[in-house]
Amino acid sequence: MRVLLIHGQHNRDAKALATNHYHNVLCDTDDIIELEKLNIHTIESGKEILESISMVNYDIVHVVYDNNMFIINHDRRVVFTEFTALMTRVLDSNKKLVITMDWFKLFTPRVKTRSNWWYNKQIKWLNQIYYEEVLPLLKRAELVVTTYDHELQLSNIGIHGVHVIPQPGCSINYEPKQLDQNTLKIVVPGARSNNIDYNEIMKILCALNSDKTTDRCYKLHICNRDEEITDDHLIKLIVKHNVTEHVQFIQFSNETQQYIDQLASYDVAVILGKQLSRSVIDALAAELICITSNTPSNKIFKLQHNCIYTTDAPNTTIPYYINQLIDDKSRLSELQNNIRKYKERVQPSSIKKMYELVYEPRDHVKPQELDVTGVINVFMCCRDNEQDLGTTLSRLRVMERRLNGCEFKYYILENDSVDDTPNIIKDFFASADGVYVTGAQGNNKHISAPGVGRMRDMADYRNHMKSLCDSWDNSNYSFIVDSGVEFELDIMERQLYQLLNNDDVAMITPYGVIQTSNFYYDNFAYRNLQDTRDFDLSSTEELFEVHSAFCGFVCIRTSVLERCNWDMVDGETCEHVPFCKQVRKHGKIVIDPTVVVRWRP
Repeated sequence: MRVLLIHGQHNRDAKALATNHYHNVLCDTDDIIELEKLNIHTIESGKEILESISMVNYDIVHVVYDNNMFIINHDRRVVFTEFTALMTRVLDSNKKLVITMDWFKLFTPRVKTRSNWWYNKQIKWLNQIYYEEVLPLLKRAELVVTTYDHELQLSNIGIHGVHVIPQPGCSINYEPKQLDQNTLKIVVPGARSNNIDYNEIMKILCALNSDKTTDRCYKLHICNRDEEITDDHLIKLIVKHNVTEHVQFIQFSNETQQYIDQLASYDVAVILGKQLSRSVIDALAAELICITSNTPSNKIFKLQHNCIYTTDAPNTTIPYYINQLIDDKSRLSELQNNIRKYKERVQPSSIKKMYELVYEPRDHVKPQELDVTGVINVFMCCRDNEQDLGTTLSRLRVMERRLNGCEFKYYILENDSVDDTPNIIKDFFASADGVYVTGAQGNNKHISAPGVGRMRDMADYRNHMKSLCDSWDNSNYSFIVDSGVEFELDIMERQLYQLLNNDDVAMITPYGVIQTSNFYYDNFAYRNLQDTRDFDLSSTEELFEVHSAFCGFVCIRTSVLERCNWDMVDGETCEHVPFCKQVRKHGKIVIDPTVVVRWRP
């Protein structure tokens, strides 16, 4: 497998990402091409340059895209047509196409005036080409972005199924800090940006210094990369909030590692605003405590890594967070430990493994290779799942047809739904075999967070679900499926193949991620062989043994499932952990990292 990496010269960040990727992810046999600046060429010579790119000796073409790399002779009208031509060449030659999409944008019309009429007409035409020609080709490629902000931006223009793979992070570890009220240094990192809510940050600084019960005095450092801050609006905000004595402007290096080293001299980063994922990542690289706005991308990031604070009410919560971290050393230590774990996950070796899933997906198992007969049981618990349930059930019926030598029986428990979930289930059983129960049980609906009530109810639901089956001897394999996950149509075949070829394995689980990220998400149910929740993906190919795992699509030997039940330990322990403890009495529990499911939050 050989990769050809293509990037342009216009965007400094895109060029840096491509160079970083070439040195940290690709192999010696792979190549990189830096396109000339086509805007200085005529249309004819620019097209000749693009057509001269040889792809003969490569299996994969990876394009680090930016909008300017396909502008020829300063004519933006050719951007999408030339990009389309390149994608078509790659796909028609049966090569895999991978595109990094961080710098992909639609063109924005200007204010409607007579002078802007021709410009807006061009933009309308360009965007029409995007929807008619570019988007269908993008759906045939593997698309990558480096932050959740970029993923959300792409979803707004119809691009879905994007892999979120961060850039390789800083490999330097800094000394853990003990926050001291007298020396605490708070910084607003990154370049001076209109995306940063400086007004809200000044309010926070006022709140921090308004507590008359303490003699704590906080100072805020606002940094800019490469250039000195000269901003009348920002200065007016400082004067307005009367915090002149508490604010200092800092000029930081534009060289990445020097910038991270400079950030590491601070304690807390306050990052409020939109589209600031890069600043969050930089602050974590410097191992700062990071407090951010509760944007959709930051919510996902927090759920994945639990190493940042997010807030909808920064004026009240940020002072509380900072004072808590000063006073509660155990909470500070826990957060610092999670930051270290995140840094380990974005080391170049880990990022390389993520790209292996993009570059070399595993071959499908053919149904005819499986010697499986008899009954396959499928168990599900449902509540208010109308958005996903129909898709899940229809895909299960496709799997049933693929494994046409088996008889499928479904056991579905529904309780207390207020949407159309019960009717979807009833319609499904008009043609499906098995048992279902729907109806009100009067139980509260819990948020997806730990708690005694939730753990007790979830254990009860799953045991009730299991009790719907009263015939175990006619089945060798069972599946436990959540309706909120996306999965490939060959997932059952892959999992059955592993159980058929590994007699010592009792249960196999997939590698679960949140939508299009590549980080394992089900840490609540996960326990490694040391019985901790520290996740270590040592291989992207081999099964690896664990003490507990789930991730929404489990294949288990029926004889084992019959003998095991879910239970509540306490409000902080997932109901799957005691279930898996019983399973291990009958064989190993393993994760197959090549079988990926995606959870929809």
